[in-house]
Amino acid sequence: MNFLLVPHAALDGELSSWINDAGTVIFYLAVWGLVF
Repeated sequence: MNFLLVPHAALDGELSSWINDAGTVIFYLAVWGLVF
């Protein structure tokens, strides 16, 4: 569930995964901020 996912084919796999996870965390924090 990462609609913030950006094509990171040119980046290292680990870095891409880290960026993807960070985007997910930020997304969930934003949702929690809106709901609560």
